[in-house]
Amino acid sequence: MAATALVGNSKGYRARRHWALLVVAAAEATPESSTNPYPLGAAVGLIDARATGLQGRIEKLLRGATPYAVKRGLVYTLLQNDRENWLAVLLRIMREQPPDRIIITEALDLGEMTAEQREQSCKALVAVIGDKDSSAHDVNKISQRLIASCGSAGRTAALDAMEARAKAGTLGGIVGLRRMFDGNGVTAQDKRRALAIARLVADNDDLPRASRKTAMGILVGNDAAGKAHVEELASGAPSLVRELAQIALGTAARERVLFSGSGGRATINKMWQQVDAARACYQTALKKAPKLFGSTIIKYDVDSSGRISKAVGFGSLPDATKRCVAKAIKKVKLQKSSTPLKGKVVVMFMLRN
Repeated sequence: MAATALVGNSKGYRARRHWALLVVAAAEATPESSTNPYPLGAAVGLIDARATGLQGRIEKLLRGATPYAVKRGLVYTLLQNDRENWLAVLLRIMREQPPDRIIITEALDLGEMTAEQREQSCKALVAVIGDKDSSAHDVNKISQRLIASCGSAGRTAALDAMEARAKAGTLGGIVGLRRMFDGNGVTAQDKRRALAIARLVADNDDLPRASRKTAMGILVGNDAAGKAHVEELASGAPSLVRELAQIALGTAARERVLFSGSGGRATINKMWQQVDAARACYQTALKKAPKLFGSTIIKYDVDSSGRISKAVGFGSLPDATKRCVAKAIKKVKLQKSSTPLKGKVVVMFMLRN
């Protein structure tokens, strides 16, 4: 029920107003301990915040230490019940408070807005996506909204932000980039820019594995030259890049191997050089146990020259498999160090569907 339908001095409305005042006061007293998103959102949804003098207090809650889930529920309620009033407030908060940008962005249903409201929202999203304080997660989420609902200017702003982040090695998810090929009026020039960004992402070792995999999928599905590039990557030396390219092309081995662990992305990328050897260990184990899957933790010592002097496997996989994987990891050459180091890598094995 809209708040405007409950304005007045009826006994029912006075009771709701009293309840809302109590709930807001409780949230103000201990904002960090409010974990249930329902009471505050429900209470505010039953009153007119402006008429009851609560608008300023609610805005402070939105700007304060109120937990994410509570803020999220409150934002949705405010936009649902009094969008005209709260939209300007929320867009201002979104510009001024980077941590709350995603909460508000996800609540902005641009399809439900008037043309004027949509224009205001799109302008705010364009400003935010170009802000250096916007996180990689912000850019991923906001780019999807801009590309889907904010026309040519929105697409240009999203592409500009993703291109800059890709070159800097700070781009997160690129789901928005995939939307450039959904047939929603995107120009040929925009698609060319999107493909160029996808290639930047696919080739950048500093970007997340999931983003590179998505980028390679975009190239394979939408561009002959891009597909040829991915095919070149798929035929290269054993590495994470080769594995991702084979997945994008649908030619990856049935036995899936994943590496994660300490030492940063550069160290894990080195571990990927042993993907074929680790897969061979798994394939041998599958002959005795066809449904086997799991992981092993390889703890290793590195001498000052970067050579792995000792590697031991732990976990529930067969001992022979752990020894086999540890032997493969010992062949990795890491960076030189002034002192010996210790590290660990988790090697996961599973079968593709």
